[in-house]
Amino acid sequence: MNGTIESKPPSSWWRRQGPWLLGAALLGAYAFYMPYRESLNHYAIFHPIRPIEVAKGASADYEGARWRLLNITQRDQRDLREDAMILVARFELIADEGTSAKNLNRCKSRISDARGRYWEVAPFSGLRVKSELPDSCGSGRGPNFTTIEPEPGKPWLFEQAYLVPRGLDPKTLRPEIYMFSMEQRRPGDYLRFMP
Repeated sequence: MNGTIESKPPSSWWRRQGPWLLGAALLGAYAFYMPYRESLNHYAIFHPIRPIEVAKGASADYEGARWRLLNITQRDQRDLREDAMILVARFELIADEGTSAKNLNRCKSRISDARGRYWEVAPFSGLRVKSELPDSCGSGRGPNFTTIEPEPGKPWLFEQAYLVPRGLDPKTLRPEIYMFSMEQRRPGDYLRFMP
């Protein structure tokens, strides 16, 4: 033996720091992803982002009720502008056992076209649309202004009026129902009814 110790050459800097760099990259990706996910979840509470497509004539379960679009009709009104028209969508819902009218009254409605434009529901009082049906998803006014509410398991009919540009074909428009609530089962989901 000549008294020399054989040693390996030192490993490269990248090899020595590899686990730390990988950990930092994963932590950095996690630091970007988690706030984005949290922000998206918060955004979904107040904005419809994931459609549940409902075929023509079909119904769908959504937020404690079964929803169905019955029809869309055009209503004439003399005091409207020439370039506007009123469309009225008639819906049927059947509330599940334990679903409250308060929860159903959180529903909102709009109508959209294939180009992505949409129009929010217009209040009947503003349009002076005559209707025998309520304009709310979860309650209405009965005789002597008593409050009527849907009974679980029984059909509840209501109408929503939309003020849209004249010339749109009602058969191409898609009514949508959505809820804004912290108690939503899947925030951001909404129903889109096919014409």
